[in-house]
Amino acid sequence: MSTITLETVSKSVENLAEVVKSIFPYMEGRFDRLEYRMDGFERELGDFKVHTFGFEKETKSILYDLDRHARITNERLTGVEDRLETVETKLDIVVFEVRDHDRRIVNLEQVARV
Repeated sequence: MSTITLETVSKSVENLAEVVKSIFPYMEGRFDRLEYRMDGFERELGDFKVHTFGFEKETKSILYDLDRHARITNERLTGVEDRLETVETKLDIVVFEVRDHDRRIVNLEQVARV
């Protein structure tokens, strides 16, 4: 079994300090690369937010236009339906009148014996 002395503890601390000191440049390089990548990510995220905001704005505008066109089309179709009902009613009247006239003509021809 080895004896722990102040000298061995001091040597162990110095060795540990050398190991930690040798790791710092490596870790510093890794942190620098990570920081560089994070900067790039933040720029890309910012660009994405700008594009997303533009897309959202454009989509809202398109949806508003589509909704407006749908309402206008619906109003026009309602107008056409109303007119068609009027035309159908008039057509029913005309058909009734034509049949009535045909009946009267037949009666008149029978009276006149033509």
